[in-house]
Amino acid sequence: MKILMLARALPAHRKGGVPDHTWMLARGLASRGVSVRILTTRLEGRPPPDVPVGVAVHYLPKTRPDSYRGGWWTVSADFATSLHCAERFDLIHCQSSAGYGIVNTGVHRRLGVPAIVTQHGTYYDELVTRWKNGFSPDPVTSAKNTAAIAYILYVLFRRDRPYLRRADGVISTSEEQYRLISRVYGVPAERLHKVYNGMDLSQFTPAPENPEVRKRHGIAPGSPLILAVARLIRDKGVQNILNALPGIIERHGGCRLLVVGDGPYRPQLERLASRLGIAGAVVFAGERELHELPEYFRACDIFVNATNQQNGYDLTMVEAMATGKPVVSSDIGSTPTLIADGTDGVLFPTADVPALVRAVTGLLADRNLREVIGARARTKAAGRFGLDPMVEGTIGVYEKLLGRSGVQPHRGISQ
Repeated sequence: MKILMLARALPAHRKGGVPDHTWMLARGLASRGVSVRILTTRLEGRPPPDVPVGVAVHYLPKTRPDSYRGGWWTVSADFATSLHCAERFDLIHCQSSAGYGIVNTGVHRRLGVPAIVTQHGTYYDELVTRWKNGFSPDPVTSAKNTAAIAYILYVLFRRDRPYLRRADGVISTSEEQYRLISRVYGVPAERLHKVYNGMDLSQFTPAPENPEVRKRHGIAPGSPLILAVARLIRDKGVQNILNALPGIIERHGGCRLLVVGDGPYRPQLERLASRLGIAGAVVFAGERELHELPEYFRACDIFVNATNQQNGYDLTMVEAMATGKPVVSSDIGSTPTLIADGTDGVLFPTADVPALVRAVTGLLADRNLREVIGARARTKAAGRFGLDPMVEGTIGVYEKLLGRSGVQPHRGISQ
């Protein structure tokens, strides 16, 4: 089977859930004999990384790195057409909106190749997030948010809804997203599939803590440690755990918060920590490489995902669960797909700081409960959200789609 995959960015461009997902999926497919060719945006300032056998990556010139602007739609459609003439692909797999230039212009129809889209979150989620969290007493901020909502509505109904309806198949990544794509985007059930986002969890395993992590960041051994891993933007909700920290420290003196990640909202978060008088209890560690994260998860007592963002579940929660750590998360979007409240994690109402304080302090006070929840979380993550179930589910969708279209997979080096 030969697959052409389109993605705006890969891990070579930046860290992030969709780039990581795309790369892991491609590697997993190749390990099962599927030939994968990836089209992505230009890579600037660094050499392209090595790729596994069965995968080839084309960083398209005349595009902007990690951007749909600057000609991506046209360049990707033209390159896909010429590449198909040379290699004859069985199926085109688009990560989110990366395939808009192919699907909405009917290129896949002219090539006779079915196209499928994996939808990682939606503009409808972004609309809900903006409506709930984007307004402010500051009129300038509110005006910007109103303009953003108008743009989101335009993209939702003029681009994304027609895009998903014209695709031959759509993969949703959770139960909640499945229902949303059916209801809001009008994709019929026979073209809508469900494959949970998964990860290569081989490194994310329970293991003794490495004391060097705490030493590196000046955190005393034995201090209760809360970990947050997120891109530092307002919607990720790190401010919620900062607002909760004074109440947590009141009951668990010496508690520390370790924030891994970076982004444009970091200065505001640092100022908030100072205003709350907790700057000495918060460590902003900046971005860390993926291979470093398991040690950070093992060092913490609790992982907190206090997001305000209405979307699919954050893969950092899967990583924490696979490492055997209890996760406290906002009850929002697709998170209940991942976490059963009180069983393998704890959910709290979004942006409810007192509820977040109660959830964290309750776990810090009960080591046995933390261990029980962490063990259950590990079992769920490894069994349902690992790389193998995701790859097998994706191949299953490919086979259904090719069978329905009457296309016979091309025989090549992969078969």
